[in-house]
Amino acid sequence: MTGADGNEAAASDGIGIERFEPASDVDLSDPDLYLNRELSELEFQKRVLHEAEDDRTPLLEQVRFLSIFTRNMDEFVMKRVGGLKQQIEAGVTDRTPDGRTPQEQWAEIHDEMEPMFAAQTACYRDVVRPVLADAGIEILDYDELDGNERDDLRAYFEDSVLPTLTPLSFDPAHPFPFISNRSLSLAIMTRQSAGDDLTFTRVKIPPNRPRLVEIDGYRVDAEPHGHMLLSRNRDEPGVIGFIGRVFGEHDINIASMANARQSIDGEALTVYNLDDPVSDDVIEQLLADERIIDATRIDLDG
Repeated sequence: MTGADGNEAAASDGIGIERFEPASDVDLSDPDLYLNRELSELEFQKRVLHEAEDDRTPLLEQVRFLSIFTRNMDEFVMKRVGGLKQQIEAGVTDRTPDGRTPQEQWAEIHDEMEPMFAAQTACYRDVVRPVLADAGIEILDYDELDGNERDDLRAYFEDSVLPTLTPLSFDPAHPFPFISNRSLSLAIMTRQSAGDDLTFTRVKIPPNRPRLVEIDGYRVDAEPHGHMLLSRNRDEPGVIGFIGRVFGEHDINIASMANARQSIDGEALTVYNLDDPVSDDVIEQLLADERIIDATRIDLDG
């Protein structure tokens, strides 16, 4: 309703709740009054990416936000963009309340996503990765490894990765191999023997292999996630039992653990995946034992 001064006013429904009645001259079919659902989602993802780009964000949190952005965008393309492409293939031309057809939405989404992915790549390559290296976390290409590191990597590949690989070839006699959703695969050209024709082959990267392989020269198979504790200690009987007892006193449950050593009676490294975060009191209690050389707390999940 409109008051004496010509402005819109609230009307009562008779039970003490006021309701707002818009001016009668507003055209609710005007596309300018509405936001597009898909483009609004991209605006939110820009905020996630900004957290990774913000130099005030702690280093590992920057890595975490880059990961969150990747996961969110992957789901967005699968569901939202995938739905639009289905509509386009079906010939749908109906406009959404914001006035866009499926084809127009896809075109605008593409234009928005391209600089977002470029910014993410630049953030990782030019900002996060160099700072990680300065902090002692180096992510290297194969050509950057020295001879011993290449030998270790090849041994790990042949022992732990190669047995899990199953190449699937594609030729006129075989259909294109099934590629499972959200999997990582290599497309390579292979031949059975010298002189044979090249064949397109798909090799799926196994998801069951740990992403964290070696720490400070120790061969450790551990999954980097959640609440973690890295303990470097003298390789003596009872040390792991002592650490477990400290966890128990603070109601911290061990989900899994991985242990390695370089030599008998030397030093050992243990990676604990925990259900609960580790407090400063726990770290102090562990370091009070002379057998514990170092204890590092890592929290990768919120």
